[in-house]
Amino acid sequence: MLHSKYSPLNLRRFLIVVPFFFSLSACGIVHDRSNEYLQAASLPPVKVPANANDDQIKPLHPIPKVNRERVLNKQYQLPKPPDITSDILDKNYVIEQLDGQTWLLVNEEPGRIWPATIAFLKDHGLDLAQQEPRSGLMQSVPTNDHLKASRWLTLKGDGQAAASSDQAIGKKVRVVQAKLAPGLRRRTTEVQFRVRDLDAAPDSLLAWPKGSEHAALERQMLSQFSDYLKTQENTKSYSRLALQISSTPKVKLISQEHGQPHLLLNMGYDRAWSEVGRALGDAHVDIVDINRSQGLWYVDFRTKDEKSGGWFSWFRSKPKSEYTFLVHLARDDKNDLIVTAQRAPDYDGTDRSARLLSTIYEHMY
Repeated sequence: MLHSKYSPLNLRRFLIVVPFFFSLSACGIVHDRSNEYLQAASLPPVKVPANANDDQIKPLHPIPKVNRERVLNKQYQLPKPPDITSDILDKNYVIEQLDGQTWLLVNEEPGRIWPATIAFLKDHGLDLAQQEPRSGLMQSVPTNDHLKASRWLTLKGDGQAAASSDQAIGKKVRVVQAKLAPGLRRRTTEVQFRVRDLDAAPDSLLAWPKGSEHAALERQMLSQFSDYLKTQENTKSYSRLALQISSTPKVKLISQEHGQPHLLLNMGYDRAWSEVGRALGDAHVDIVDINRSQGLWYVDFRTKDEKSGGWFSWFRSKPKSEYTFLVHLARDDKNDLIVTAQRAPDYDGTDRSARLLSTIYEHMY
């Protein structure tokens, strides 16, 4: 009796052989070459002897010619790759002013800005007389005997006419100080300038003054320094001396092991208030109300599930913000400026105050 080709025996053989064939491919016996082109090397074209015919030597996959080529504008420039620090600041150079202080915030470490600051001063006719990397300070020689520096530091915009400024400088000795410090955010630097009018040339490094006598001129210098840094982005150098600059962070997260969890801030009250408020905004924490005189932010820090209200949230508009947590900026017993967080008295949800502090810290530092 003859067996049909569709007999149970043949079907069993087919069901055994086909999976076995695919398993060979998976195990590597049947080599998969579909991605080999990714590792293919570019080779020079084949050279044919002068007495030979090369009509049969053609590329297997030729690239077609484009008849309509687009001519780019002469002003077109290939965009640069994104900066690795773009997650820290939207701009690489920002002049900020708060509480009577003005500084240039740069998306670079102090080690790179230190030599650039020295070069910037020299470019305007000023050599260094003193420098102390540990405190981030440098001080120029007197500008009186340097014509280029004298003209630079008597620019209009200093709040006085150039003639009266020249007359005042003739009776004084003018020096420039620069101060570099780590910024609030990681891998950033804050730069400040001070123009000092003295009765006599100093023989040592002067203490850094908190106030400024030439705020408009110093801001103009910071703007020029920002432009200078932009032109030097491709010729950066690094200073080992700047490694001595104090790296004490301006904000620390103190864990529960050392008492109540809190943020320790090393800055003035006005700036601390501004920075905490900015961090809350960057973290998209809803601020319900504020009380600046008492250093309070009333915020809504519920989870998305708590805000949504379950299945019926589809039929509702955007949930209204509610006061669920309190953020407090104040001074402790040691007169240190700290930030604490706590759950609102009328809120019975999960206590996420520690997470709220961490969120503020992450967006400040």
